[in-house]
Parts: sequence; C-alpha cells; structure tokens
Amino acid sequence: MFDSTRNLRQQKLQELLDYVNEKSNKGEVFDIGEAVFTNVLNSISNTLFSMDLAHSTVPDEKSQEFKTIIWGIMEETGKPNISDFFPILRPLDPQGLYARMTNHMKKLCEIFDGIIEERIRSRSSKVVEVCNDVLDSLLNINIGEATSELSRSEMVHLFLDLFVAGIDTTSSIIEWIIAELLRNPDKLTKVRKELCQTIGKGETIEESHIFKLPFLQAVVKETFRLHPPIPLLLPHKCDELVNILGFNVPKKCTSTSQCVGYGERSNHLEKSRYVCT
Repeated sequence: MFDSTRNLRQQKLQELLDYVNEKSNKGEVFDIGEAVFTNVLNSISNTLFSMDLAHSTVPDEKSQEFKTIIWGIMEETGKPNISDFFPILRPLDPQGLYARMTNHMKKLCEIFDGIIEERIRSRSSKVVEVCNDVLDSLLNINIGEATSELSRSEMVHLFLDLFVAGIDTTSSIIEWIIAELLRNPDKLTKVRKELCQTIGKGETIEESHIFKLPFLQAVVKETFRLHPPIPLLLPHKCDELVNILGFNVPKKCTSTSQCVGYGERSNHLEKSRYVCT
C-alpha cells in the first residue's frame, strides 16, 4: 500500500508547493498550518476514498464543513478536562467536552457512511470505476467472503480512527519545524544549504532524497522531542497504595506523564543529538 500511493504523495506535495509559490509570488500572507492541514487531509482522503474532502483554493460548503468538524475534534481533544481530575464529575460533563466531541464524531460518521453508500451503489451499477483504494479493498474482502469480516459500522469507525490520528500529528509537527527553524536562523541556513547541495535549486524533492539529508532528519527528530504531537503519555492507575521517593500515591489514583522536551538542555534545538558532526 505504501509503494502504491507514492505517486499520490508526490502529487499532493507538488500541490502544496504550488500553493506556497503562488502566495509567495503574489506577496500574500497565508496560514501555513491550515495549508498543511488541508494537504494532509486530502492525502489521507485520497488514500482511503480516492477523493479530496477539502479544497484550499475554492472551498465549497461540504468541504468547509468537513474541515470544521476535523478541526473541532482536534481542538476538543487538546482541551484539559476537569473530569479527568475529578472523576465524580464525569457524568455531568461540566465543560460540555463530551457532548461536543460526540456531536463532531456523529457528523463525521455520517459523512463516511455516505461515502461508503455511494461507493456501494457505484459498484452495483454497470459502469464500475476501480479505485484500488482502502475502501475498495475493504469492500472486496466483504464481498468475497461468505460472512463479512467488517460490518458497515466497523468500517466507518476504522476510517474515523485513521483520520483523527493521522491529520493533527503531521500538520502540527510541520508547523513546529518551521517555527523552530525561524527561531534558529543558523539551523535554517544549514538546512537550506543541505537541500541545495542534495537536490538543487528549483528541483522537485523525491522520497529517495530523504536518506541523503541527515541534518534535516536531525531537525525533524529534535522538533519531535521538543514538541511531540501527543505530549502526554498514556495514563496509569495505581492498583494499591504505593510510595515513590517519599510521596504517597493513593489507590486508584490516575497519573499522567508528559514527554515534552525530555533530555539534557531540553529547551534547545540541538541537531547534535542525532548526527555526529
């Protein structure tokens, strides 16, 4: 699947570069985070459904609604929930986070269910367009077996997981990489020099070039360390009262650990952590 989508990834990268060049030539200000978010969203939607679900140039009502839903899910996921600290309040949902998240998820499931229904109808018609995407593969599995391995609801929720998990992590880390390079002009100069020496000015970057860009790889890894897309690790709950370094942790207490900026001189962007130069 990864190799089969190589051309798609190259196409979406070129679309993003063309968009940035267009804005640059016109001298217009644009939101790089939103541009990357839209590009990643369309990359995933094309892999799954062979269609763009968001349009950056001429956004229609449907694509704008989809982007709003995804963005809403990302915002609600990142908000602190008082119920996590006081579980007794969870049934009351004092901040309304659960209600808003449920509403977003319901709308997203309806969109995915509609896409699946449309694909099933097109496959049953005389003219069948073979997309060879994830949706087609799942439908082929279900049709070829006497009993479906995946129900309609399971397919919808599978797509839901893939979208929510894949979009925010990629778009946010790219924003942070650009921000850190702007904060560290010397590192930005080295990245540009490495790109020019390896690829050449005005040439299109290929995936095969990545292994020849050790400094850029180091910058990406260091940015992941400083600004992990998921800064909090999975919570742990104590089964019994324990004492850790003189602190009593009561039974059933939930603890959450953060992994932001872990390491020596943790607040500095240091490529030497990952390259030997």
